[in-house]
This record gives sequence, C-alpha cells and structure tokens, in this order.
Amino acid sequence: MASRANWAKMRVATGGGGTGTLTLEAVSGFPTFTQAFGSGSTSVAYVANGTDVREAGEGTFNGTALTIASRAVTQSWNGTTYGTSALDIPVGAEVYCDLIAQTTVTSDGNVELPGTLVEDATLPAEALAAGVLQTTEELQDSLGVPNTSGKRCELVYQFKGIANSTQVLDPKATFPYTIAKLNHEGSEALTANVRIASTSVTGLSAVAVTTSNADSTATAANVVVAGDRVTVIFTDIATTADVTLKLVVDRD
Repeated sequence: MASRANWAKMRVATGGGGTGTLTLEAVSGFPTFTQAFGSGSTSVAYVANGTDVREAGEGTFNGTALTIASRAVTQSWNGTTYGTSALDIPVGAEVYCDLIAQTTVTSDGNVELPGTLVEDATLPAEALAAGVLQTTEELQDSLGVPNTSGKRCELVYQFKGIANSTQVLDPKATFPYTIAKLNHEGSEALTANVRIASTSVTGLSAVAVTTSNADSTATAANVVVAGDRVTVIFTDIATTADVTLKLVVDRD
C-alpha cells in the first residue's frame, strides 16, 4: 500500500525529469519526502504537475537518492487527453503526496475509493494520534462499517513509527458485524492481537506480522455487537515500526 503524508512536496531537479525515474529536490517551506518517509525505499502515492502535463500514480521513493522509480501511473493528462502512460515530466515540476481519484462501483453496489484519506469524527482519536493516515477503503452507505446487512467492508489503517502499544480500531461499534480476516504487513517482525472488548479474536490473537503481506483468518470469538470496542495490541516491536492493517468485516 502506497504511503501518504500531509504537505510533503518536492520538485523535479535539473536533469531529473523524463518518463522514467524522477530525481527530486526540496521546495522551500515544505517537508521533503525524506522527512516524511525516511531515508529508505518507500512506496508512495504521488502527483506530478508540469506546465502542460499532469500525472498521478504510485512509485518507489528512495530517501537517500531522492528519486521516485517504478512509476505505476493511475492517470495522466498530456494537455489534451487523459491516459495512463508515464509522461515526460519536466524539470521544475512539483511532485507531492496526494489522494488519487479512482472510484469504482462494484457489482454488489459497494463504492471503492482506494487510498482515500478520511479525516472524519468517526475515526478514533487514539488511532489518529498514532499516525493512521487512511481508513475505510470500501464504503456502502456511510464511512466505516456499511449500514446495510450482508455487505463486506475493508477498513484500512496505516500506523507510522509506533512502539509496543494498544491501538483503537473501532471505539464504539455503531452496527453489529463479524470480523472475517486481517491483512497485515510491517516494516519489521512483530505480533498483533485483535480484541473485541476484552476478548481476543480466535485466529487473530497472535498474528505474526512480517515485511511480507499476508492474511490471517478469524475463526471464532469474532462477532462485534453494537457498542463494542475493537482494538489491536502490538508487541515484540524492537523500537518503532510502520504497520499496515486491513480489517475485513461482514455487516451482520
């Protein structure tokens, strides 16, 4: 999953443009991608704006080389028409983190907004404080768990720089739902324990999160009733870690 950060913006450096790897430099007054994501390699969502060209997509940012490589373009504008090809991004073009507009209505009526940044009162304050950048990748009638029985919903959380701690995924369930599985990936090996109230979800009580994306299935004690609080306990983190979780739930 591509990372995002508020206000991070750079520009294409001299000799660093084109249709391939972009080389960037700082823009005065704005955080750099390195300040947002560190000196390693991170998958980022980016928007590049030239004088006559526009491009939105995901790529691999290297915080040491200040480059964005492996550009996977979601949409581009060449000044005349829309497309999905990488454009010749000119020197001086601004490159920043932003949401990528890509809305799909599925056959069952769900609306998917990949990568949507939701800053809504329904998000738990604890999760926002911990660095959750996104949630609710698939919606039905409202943000979060859909207000329609029989629908599946995917709640995506991205935690950055967290230590061993308990994080809130749902402070108080509005509707009953069943947790089906947990998709997970981290910057290092750690353990996650998903709990409903004070009970650990069977199958998700000792999830081994690694740097590889994987799914863990909930097998019992996975029914959330209205008013329940859902949390995840992170342990075995050496110092701090970045973690992405996708909680797949079914509206009862």
